[in-house]
Amino acid sequence: MNARTNKLDDFVSNNGSNHIQDTSDNSFQPLERQNFDPITNNHGKKVIEICKTTDIRILNGRTIGDSLGRPTFHGKNGTSLVDYIICDQKLIPKVKHLVVKSPTYLSDHSQVIAWINLYKTDNTTNDHPPQSQTIKLPLQYIWDHEASKNFKTTLKSDEIQEKLNKFLENDSSSNEENVHDYVNEFQNIINLASKKSLKLKRKKYRSKINNVTNKKWFDKECRLKRHNLRKLANLKHRDPTNTEIRNSYHTTLKDYKNTLAIKKRNFHFNKCQEIENASNDPLTFWKTLQNIGEDLDTNVKENKNSPQPNEWITHFETLHSEHKLHQNQQKILEDLKNHEKTKDKLNELDEIITEDELLKATKKLKSKKAIYNDKISNE
Repeated sequence: MNARTNKLDDFVSNNGSNHIQDTSDNSFQPLERQNFDPITNNHGKKVIEICKTTDIRILNGRTIGDSLGRPTFHGKNGTSLVDYIICDQKLIPKVKHLVVKSPTYLSDHSQVIAWINLYKTDNTTNDHPPQSQTIKLPLQYIWDHEASKNFKTTLKSDEIQEKLNKFLENDSSSNEENVHDYVNEFQNIINLASKKSLKLKRKKYRSKINNVTNKKWFDKECRLKRHNLRKLANLKHRDPTNTEIRNSYHTTLKDYKNTLAIKKRNFHFNKCQEIENASNDPLTFWKTLQNIGEDLDTNVKENKNSPQPNEWITHFETLHSEHKLHQNQQKILEDLKNHEKTKDKLNELDEIITEDELLKATKKLKSKKAIYNDKISNE
């Protein structure tokens, strides 16, 4: 939301009232919120209004682990706190810690992590936490103009109409206690029609970030620059207002990324050169091809997932062997053989052209060409 909230109260303040303020852990008055970012924008004001009206609270700057309100965005021009963890007022006593991680080369935003003790209760003293039942979320469908037509036609189908008639025949007035069963039955009919006519929304999973340190091209120079970058990131995290540390961090970050790109490009170029040079020697060629992967543990992964030697032998033995054919396949083969036999009965177009026939054809073409030229000259 790019909301910068400064230290604005996200609750209705009791300042100016005559009664004594309750500052205990069980009070509904939350702790004062700290923030390194001194700026407030319109998005931040809207977020504060939402917090006040819906009784939710910002955990950044008032939770153990982040009592100072560390900045979460680190740009070249400055830092700001724009990534929040917001929860309900009643959930605040169950929040154990909140940590804003130091910046990394992967993103301009720092990772924000919170630990919540879901089994913590104020009144119960049981050692065993209560087991809560988990319920699956309903399926999400894509709804558009075509989906509405498909859904209507599916509802008019014989299968759905039959189930709807059975549902309507049941008398729900006599069984008032089984209202939930009737609702579930009707919901199942709608879900069945939706599955047959609508498309499901697919979840977008984030691609797994591979660890750069496991790459073969990650050498001592990369490790040294990574170590210096981590040092600067920790210093910047402790003192986010220091402009010198911020500038040196971003220059080191740019240099580190360029080094990684150069090392990766050179590694692939050298491997291609090795394969070209080893093209005459089969042993060295296959050895370089096997070790061409940029991960250190590629060989281990390939050995686990690759077929065993016995499997390769059985595969190639049965590859060109005689296979058992079905009746349809045998019939097709017989038809093809019959067509091969009737090849001798050639068509007129398939006959061999003799020299005499070729001379006659050329004479005809020449005469036709002469007649055509005479017509053009007369016109």
